[in-house]
Amino acid sequence: MDWSPKDPDEILPLGIDLEPLLASGETLLVVASAMRVERGTDATPSAMLLGSPTIVGTTVQQWVQGGVLGVSYRLAFTADTSLGKRIVESGGLRVDERG
Repeated sequence: MDWSPKDPDEILPLGIDLEPLLASGETLLVVASAMRVERGTDATPSAMLLGSPTIVGTTVQQWVQGGVLGVSYRLAFTADTSLGKRIVESGGLRVDERG
């Protein structure tokens, strides 16, 4: 999955709904996130992460900021569930000027 391009001045929440991967009654317990560069150059992609990731129902969410113009990133979530599963899902994000 990919999110719409983000302007470097924007601060946005990015999320992925994990409901299709959960069994009936299964819940998300903890989540971690990581940002890496897919294309381009940014020595500190983790600087885009603002605060800690959160769980909102079946959705994992991370606020992001900044980024380098023209660089494509991948935001990955790792979530542990009440049934002992570990789910890893990610999405692509390109930083482009908008406006």
